[in-house]
Amino acid sequence: MSNSEKVNIWEKVNISAVVASVIVAATGVFVGIYMDKIKCFFKPQESNCSELCMKHTRISGTEGDVGDTGWICSKEDRESELMYLGDDDIYWQNQELSFKTEGVDKFSNAKICGFYSGVNDRGAKIERNDCSESSNNYEGKISLGNDIDCCGRNQNLAVTISSQKKNYEICLLNRRKNSSSGKIFNSGWQCNSENPVNYIDLGDHGKWKDQYLRFEIRKKN
Repeated sequence: MSNSEKVNIWEKVNISAVVASVIVAATGVFVGIYMDKIKCFFKPQESNCSELCMKHTRISGTEGDVGDTGWICSKEDRESELMYLGDDDIYWQNQELSFKTEGVDKFSNAKICGFYSGVNDRGAKIERNDCSESSNNYEGKISLGNDIDCCGRNQNLAVTISSQKKNYEICLLNRRKNSSSGKIFNSGWQCNSENPVNYIDLGDHGKWKDQYLRFEIRKKN
């Protein structure tokens, strides 16, 4: 057997090993998900059996296109992915933030509430709030206004949670970029349990782009 033939054999062995490792990894992920479902069925109180979910919907004022982030979910003590809230220069209309819990466990009886406030172009303060019912998979929804004629200044947002044990809180973080300077603004985490005490600042209309929201449900010490 020549040296070149030996090299080819080992290349095939290495490729087979890589393929096998990928298969094992994929199988492990599948088995892990399946085992999590079984565990949640028998022990629904476990923290990894429930999720807090949110989505943002909007209509472009220039094109009339509908934007929908889809449901973005986060398990207990795990930050969600960034949720896109749009750019001010596109003039989003009919913006809504929806929220719910998913799962079969302890958050299924949690009441989630959203609170929004802003000042419109006439200087009048606008306040909105809505709550999910105390049942699993019920969707609550609040309006975040239109960029053109409503609630363009002093926009603030808070989300609360009321659960049986009263030992949880929902935390929000807003990140956005100044349209002129390009400077990044980060609100830092603002958390609430049953009362809307700590709001995140969503900024004034016309100044921001690449706006995002991140959220997390946390167990209090």
